[in-house]
Amino acid sequence: MIRLVSTITFISYSFIVLAQVPQPFQDEKTNKYGYKDESGKVVIKPVYNLAYEFTDGKYAEVNIGADYTNNKGGKWGIIDTKGKIIIPIKYDQARSLGYNLFALNTGYKFDNMDASPSGKYAIFNAAGKALTLWHTVVPAISQV
Repeated sequence: MIRLVSTITFISYSFIVLAQVPQPFQDEKTNKYGYKDESGKVVIKPVYNLAYEFTDGKYAEVNIGADYTNNKGGKWGIIDTKGKIIIPIKYDQARSLGYNLFALNTGYKFDNMDASPSGKYAIFNAAGKALTLWHTVVPAISQV
């Protein structure tokens, strides 16, 4: 019986926590992205050209300057659920890996028609500390 109550409590808590994570939305007037809470209230103003959902309910990748129509990739960074910038919006790519870790890229050559990796990558934590050295991306050679 105790196990059943514990399981139900955990599941209920999980739904409450997930429901409180802001969701991205696009402002119809500015076409910028921000975040709203579960009631529809704007909690992070729409100032981003792109904004992704929060990974693990904690961090989201955001972009300023992306314009895919004109083949511009913009700059990426990471914010928390309060809108605080965790990783500065200055990288060519930024991806949340979960567990408070992020893959950051410099030197990526953005091209709408080519998603080949380029530039250098490093892994950072939520404190902004590099956990690895910057490594150059070496594209895989396909065999025919």
